[in-house]
Amino acid sequence: MNHLNDLQEIRTHLEAILVEKPDNDNVSTALRYIASLEKHSSAPTPNRSTWLALVSELEALQGQGLWGIVPEQKRYLDSISQSIRTYDAPDGPNLSITMPPNSQSIPPLHYPNLSPELLEKVNEVNLLHALATHPSNVLPPGKSLLSIFSSRSRERDGVNPSQHQALKEQVSEVVTRAFWDEALESLSSPAPAVQLSRIRLLYTDLHKAVEALIPASNPIMYTLSAPLSPTSSPLRSASGHIRELLAVLRERCAPIRDVELDELILRLADVSSQDLPAACIDVIKAIFDIAERMKDDLADFVIGTWTEQDARQWLIHKAIIGEQHLILDLFPVQKVKELYREWRGSDPGGTVFSRLIKALRSSESVAPFPPSNNLLPPPFIFVSLDLIRIQNLMQALVIAASLHTLVRSPDIANTAWISRVWALLEMEVDRDVAEPAETNILNLEDEVVQAAGATGDPAAQGPLRDAVKRTLRTDDPVFLLLQSRLLAAVQGRLTEEEINLPTQAPARLRTGRRKYLESHEEDNFQEERDLIVKGFEAAILRDNVKRLVVMIRECLSWVQKAWGDILDIKS
Repeated sequence: MNHLNDLQEIRTHLEAILVEKPDNDNVSTALRYIASLEKHSSAPTPNRSTWLALVSELEALQGQGLWGIVPEQKRYLDSISQSIRTYDAPDGPNLSITMPPNSQSIPPLHYPNLSPELLEKVNEVNLLHALATHPSNVLPPGKSLLSIFSSRSRERDGVNPSQHQALKEQVSEVVTRAFWDEALESLSSPAPAVQLSRIRLLYTDLHKAVEALIPASNPIMYTLSAPLSPTSSPLRSASGHIRELLAVLRERCAPIRDVELDELILRLADVSSQDLPAACIDVIKAIFDIAERMKDDLADFVIGTWTEQDARQWLIHKAIIGEQHLILDLFPVQKVKELYREWRGSDPGGTVFSRLIKALRSSESVAPFPPSNNLLPPPFIFVSLDLIRIQNLMQALVIAASLHTLVRSPDIANTAWISRVWALLEMEVDRDVAEPAETNILNLEDEVVQAAGATGDPAAQGPLRDAVKRTLRTDDPVFLLLQSRLLAAVQGRLTEEEINLPTQAPARLRTGRRKYLESHEEDNFQEERDLIVKGFEAAILRDNVKRLVVMIRECLSWVQKAWGDILDIKS
């Protein structure tokens, strides 16, 4: 996605509009996005969300009749919009993910009225998101992220293609042969304009094929992406560019590829004009093949040198790109912004924190897709399962604190009682959303009866058991009071500090069946200050209040990482 030259032209047009419309917020915002893109132009991969935000502002200006007045403006917008929708970043190493057969399943996301193909993509991205943020939820015990990676070439080795796959390959071969036959016919044309048109298309394909192998700053990458200069011998000029590309690839390839690349360079040396079209086609076809094998070489090297954190960073990037692609397949950029603004509401004093706390307070689970009375906006789709678990954790904390009020023992916070109660409740916190609840109210009643010393007194047990049932109702005054205290304290903590965006994926808090914390999560947990809330002073509840804050921070951090340039997440 190389549009830096376009940015300069867009800036010029916007600055002219700003002279006429100095108070137009869309113009000012678009110029701010351009400044950000230019500042980070040397980044290894483009900031796709910033490009998306720029397109959104240009579309808004187009709706106001301020953009698209001249053909160049419309061309810039169409070109960038198309690039963004098809951009998946340079693939880099040819890596594939192969899940172990005993991997744990994650709850699927169901969006009504989606085609099976798009729904499959939604859940593929959902799996990437889970691997990037909560790998221990998905991988078998004892497995690392590195164990799921392999090069695509090795994945193909030893695989017996099905009849359907074999048919697809035959069809692909026929289409490919027709493509090259047509390319050869165009390059053989005596008309330079016909040759230039086909060379431009081939250069675009070559650029895409090698962009993961050659830095964008290399002159050959500019040659492959820049407009072609008019010439009476375009094919002769192209052969020189192709030899230059081969030389660059030879500098960067494994030694085993040297001889093959040398032969290709010689293939284009001193070739006659009559044979030049076929020679160029043969060499270009060979470059595509060598580029794929070089990516496989790189993949094998990468897998051997990556750390677990490197693997996670790759997954984060893929998950965010996949999330942006899918959500924009479902909603235009302006619709994403509109739905987010509607969800935030018009309260001038409201913040994203207060709005999220309102959603978590509801007795109805948050939902990523309609129908729901607690519907999340599109950028929260892939953190929705985490937010459901946050709701479960919050309710478990309130239930534990509510039961605590029924037990009068002054040292109850220092006994094993609260730990036993929490052990019963936290199993539900970490249970998959599709799994049925297992904790029985009778178990909680028994714990309260035992703590009150009424085990052998049936007369005393009745009122205690009734009190437990009443206290667990979400409309009970004690439940509501404790819930309000907890969420007010959590909201206060979130709003007193800005979200601290981590350099790695937000980690998921693990409670329940797996009792360990992953290292990055442990760091986040340790860095969070204790939050003392009246009614939640017991040590085990205090720790889980802190975990509640960490989990909410991490969800918001992920959304900001993916959509921060489009949505105002911090305020």
